[in-house]
Amino acid sequence: LPYLDYSSATIRFDMQVLEELGYLDKTHTSSGRIPSERGLRYYLDNLLTRDRKVISLFPLVDDLFQKNRLSKKKTLQKAADLLSAITNYTAISINPGDDFSYIKKIEFLSLSEDEGVMIIVIGDGTVLHHKLTITSDITIKELESFITKLNELLKNKSIVKVMRVLVERYQSKKLRPLLNYEENILKIIIDLLDTKHTDEFYLSGATNMFDDDYFSSFDALKESMIQLNESNISNLISRDTGLQIRLGSDITFMPKSNVTIISIPYRFSDLERGSLALIGPMRMNYSEVVPLIEYIAINLSNLYDDRE
Repeated sequence: LPYLDYSSATIRFDMQVLEELGYLDKTHTSSGRIPSERGLRYYLDNLLTRDRKVISLFPLVDDLFQKNRLSKKKTLQKAADLLSAITNYTAISINPGDDFSYIKKIEFLSLSEDEGVMIIVIGDGTVLHHKLTITSDITIKELESFITKLNELLKNKSIVKVMRVLVERYQSKKLRPLLNYEENILKIIIDLLDTKHTDEFYLSGATNMFDDDYFSSFDALKESMIQLNESNISNLISRDTGLQIRLGSDITFMPKSNVTIISIPYRFSDLERGSLALIGPMRMNYSEVVPLIEYIAINLSNLYDDRE
């Protein structure tokens, strides 16, 4: 670099010192030095800047969100697809899990004297429904009243709190005759909510991990693909409160590799939070990738502010 007014001997000496301190590595005797994991960590924690050239990519993100007419789940998938396409790395989106899923509204629609439909609207816009048959121990009006009370009790509450609310509220003796039916309705709600759980983890551009820069062997690649699942990724990044960059040894569920996972949380509402992540080689252009994933996460968080 022209602004570094030092002799080549001084630079070689300083690089040797950095190697001895563990900030640089030499892969072969005759090879040049490259940043070690320790060196990269120091750079990321102390020297990383955002490259303003990445601003030229922001219109692609803006275009995705301005034209958005999709559900939140599909929007997250499109965001991951775009992130992967721009970077040529593997992108992951994690939708709000059960801890943050919430019931927006529960309604009952009567179809006949002995049939009706219970409709559940989830915070992400998903609409679930279940056909109910009226039995001899309950009338249509009683069922409508019961589901209205359920709506008042459960709306805007996370799924985790639902069981506790019902147990606390419906143990009173005057409602005892409805308790069996209450338990049946609750089971239906839980079963319906479980059907959407499998769609929470979305992976885009997985084949980008086949690049030689990631893994030392095919066996390491194969093991990593096995371990790259919803449980491991969620456990790693679900509690993040801001941008996190994890290098090699920080990713305990993967075999030794040259992998980096960059993750950042987004927030649709107090009850809907998830994460966006990017998996790439440790030697990536962080000054371009970091502002890009930050910009996408900010747009995701702002997208539904005025729609609830």
